[in-house]
Parts: sequence; C-alpha cells; structure tokens
Amino acid sequence: MNCGRGIRPSAVDGRSNTHCQPGDDLDKQTLASTMSAGKKTGDSEQGSPGAAEPASALPAAGRAGQSSRVQSVDSLRGLAAFGVMLYHFVYLDALFPSDTSFSSSMKAATFYGHLGVPVFFVISGFVLPYSLEAAGYHWRNFRTFVAKRLVRLEPTYLLSLAIHLGLWAIASRLPTFRGEPLQIEPGRLLSHLGYLSGLLGYQWYSENYWTLGIEFQFYIVMALALPLLIGPNPWWRWAAIVSLLGADLAQVPPTLFARYGALFALGIETFVLRSPTRRSQVDATLAGAAVVVLAWSDGWVTAAAAAATAAIIGFDALPVWRPILWLGTVSYSLYLFHTIVGQRVLHVGERFATNDASRVVVLMAAIAASLVASWLVCFFVEWPSQRLASRIRYHKTPATVGD
Repeated sequence: MNCGRGIRPSAVDGRSNTHCQPGDDLDKQTLASTMSAGKKTGDSEQGSPGAAEPASALPAAGRAGQSSRVQSVDSLRGLAAFGVMLYHFVYLDALFPSDTSFSSSMKAATFYGHLGVPVFFVISGFVLPYSLEAAGYHWRNFRTFVAKRLVRLEPTYLLSLAIHLGLWAIASRLPTFRGEPLQIEPGRLLSHLGYLSGLLGYQWYSENYWTLGIEFQFYIVMALALPLLIGPNPWWRWAAIVSLLGADLAQVPPTLFARYGALFALGIETFVLRSPTRRSQVDATLAGAAVVVLAWSDGWVTAAAAAATAAIIGFDALPVWRPILWLGTVSYSLYLFHTIVGQRVLHVGERFATNDASRVVVLMAAIAASLVASWLVCFFVEWPSQRLASRIRYHKTPATVGD
C-alpha cells in the first residue's frame, strides 16, 4: 500500500510507499514515564509510536506555555495502528475475495485504514518538538538524542527484522511456498540498520519499514533545526514550513521525508498553535495552507484525516477509552509485528475458510494473535528498551555534576 501521495494505495513496493505506520513514529512514553516519575525535564524525551505509558503523561513545554496533558495522542496512535492492520488483513489480503457482497463490504469498510500513516506523520510533527522542548534540548545534545532514539527503537525493530527473515527463510524451503525466495545481500541488510534502505536504493525486507526510514529522517532534521524553529525569530520557522510545503507540492522522491512535508508541517504548526506565547496568525495560515497542499497532492480524504488529527491534538478532543489507550501503548510493536504474525495466521486460515462466517473467525484469530504478540514484544523488548533510553539524559542532575 502506498499511504499517501505515497499514502494512496498502489503497487506494493518496499522502497516507495507500500505499507503504513508508526513511526513512532516517535517517542511518547519515555517522556511520560520520566516526567510522571518526577524527574527533571532534561531527562525526558518522547517515545516512538507504541511506547509504554499513555500520552496523557506527555509533559508541558513549560517555556511555551503548553498544557501538561495531551491525552488524545495515544488514542490516535492506537486507532491508526489498528486501522493499518485491518487495511492489510482485509483490503489487501486474499482472505476476503470480492465475489460476495459481504466480502466487498468488508474491503470497502477497511480501505481507509491506510490513513493511519498520515495520522502517524502528523503526530510525529507535533510530538517531536513538543517533547524535545520540554526536555530542554539543544544542538549540543544531538548525539545524545540519536543515542536515545536508537536505544528506544532499534531492539524492537531488529527483532522484527530477524524474525521476519528467519520465517521467510524457513517458508522458502517448504514445497508449498509460492513467494519470492529470500536473498540476503550484505548491502541491503546493512542499509536496514540505519533506516537507509530507501535512500540507498535498496528494497525494504518488510513492506512496513519504509515509514520508519521516513520518520528517522524527520527526527534527524528536527533535532538539528529545532533551536531555530522554536527560537525567538519566527521567520526561521515560517521559512522551514514553507520549504516543507514546497517540497510536498514539488513531489520530491518518496524516499525523502520532505515528500510528506505537509503532514509534518501540520503537526509542527499544531505544536506552535498550542503555545499562547508563540502562535500567530501566520502560523494559523500556514496550518491551513498545509491542509490545502494535502488536498491538492493526496486528495481531500487524506487532507481531512490530517486536519482532523491536528484538531484533535490541538484541542485534546478525543474521549479517553482504556482499550484504545492500550492499543496506543503497543502501537509500535503492533505495526511491526502484525504482518509477521497476523498475516501468517491468515494464510493458514485461508485454506479452511470456505464462507463468510469462517473468514471472520480467521480474521479475529489473526487480530488476536497480532495483539498478543505485540504485547509480548512490548513486555520483553520494547518497554525495557524504553526504560533504558530514559536513563540516557540530556543534562546531568546536580547529584552527578562533577562525578
């Protein structure tokens, strides 16, 4: 799936926009856990999509006058991840052939699940500056930021890559295997370690990983540009937003994060507009311009989804419901593992599903397996990684200065 201009469904291609996500996505829970534990803001940083605690614990960016809770962020992540999963399981998979009215209705109902990707990108545009400002981030902290990101994201990502390649290697030896045989190319494999496959022209091993590459590019650029974007001179910010919108309009290659510039720009402007001391009419106009650019480049449905995401975050307007919040806490693992676990359940079940009722049972089994697997990965890998990343601090506490 191509979730967009890239995000619009099209041919499945590992290098261009083929399945959807997270990025977490971003980092919300490291922040949540450190701030809620009463640590200094210099010790906090956002966690990627699907971290361990609810986004309601996101801290205020005190200098900008932000409110201390944005409870809707986790809920949005949970809904986005679940929507992407349904899109893959129903709309793209062969479990529901389009030869019955029920199957056709199921495919129609899950088609818009691909909008989870633009939702994730808008969230990233908001949460990254929000959390970094709260942490007192400065350019001198860049290497620390990268270290925190890698510790936070890599273990879960590399586990998914190892399991995916292992199962692929085993399946390719079976007589019933009908897919492409696994070929391990050193350059292609190494490019995955730094989320560089798309930039270096390699195909991603999993159709989900392309969004991680886009998100990581955004992380690096934002970490370098943030002091200018939130500094006292708003012209730097306005110039950056206009540049992102221009790159989006120019349809730069889909392997570059700027191809999705309007989505990230809308998230950044949502962060700005939540700040009473920073927002301006120019920023409101640029947020509206981002929606117009999205409507032109991706269509009004994507633009509407992005605008709704920004409004929900801006007003913290999504009701809190624990099951959805829980989905948000496992959204990163769910995004990475639902195709590894759930789709294999689907492929086995397809052999026995002969009617609509049995297909629904197989779908429910695939969803349940994906959720259980995601929770297990979170418990044993993602959440421990998150806690370890939270110990990497931007600033030394008074107790450690001079040690």
